[in-house]
Amino acid sequence: LLTHAFNMVGLPYETREIVEENFELLRRLKPDSYSSSIYYPLYGTVLYGRVKNEGWLDSEERAVGYFDYMKQASLTMPDGLSREEISRYQRLIGMLAGHRSRFAGWLFRFLARHGFWFRLVDFTTRAFNVKLFRDRVRRYGPIGLLREVSRRVRTSVLRA
Repeated sequence: LLTHAFNMVGLPYETREIVEENFELLRRLKPDSYSSSIYYPLYGTVLYGRVKNEGWLDSEERAVGYFDYMKQASLTMPDGLSREEISRYQRLIGMLAGHRSRFAGWLFRFLARHGFWFRLVDFTTRAFNVKLFRDRVRRYGPIGLLREVSRRVRTSVLRA
């Protein structure tokens, strides 16, 4: 019997501690596969009315579904997680939830709190995806690829 875990980040009233506890639970459960998305309120539901009354919706368009809930957060919660943190947690769960070591839990918490290191790790994991890597080698050539990676890392470092 294979198991799948589905995790949602960015729910109303969610805190950093809750997300980290959920990550630890996901690591202990050791599912065969997992996925993570970002919460968005569906028009007409009780939670939609609650987040609209709180003033947490960024815009009506996002709430109705004109955005990618796998990449964008639709809520801005002043006392909870920021939109950037929600996206970061969602990416981190996708990167680290399958790792069984205790180091993965420490790395999750470290990268969640340090935006510069998260951006660097996120960039390198995206840049060195095998299929993407192969396509980029064909496109730029080996030397051109090294130049492109170093240019992107430099601009990422300068932005932080």
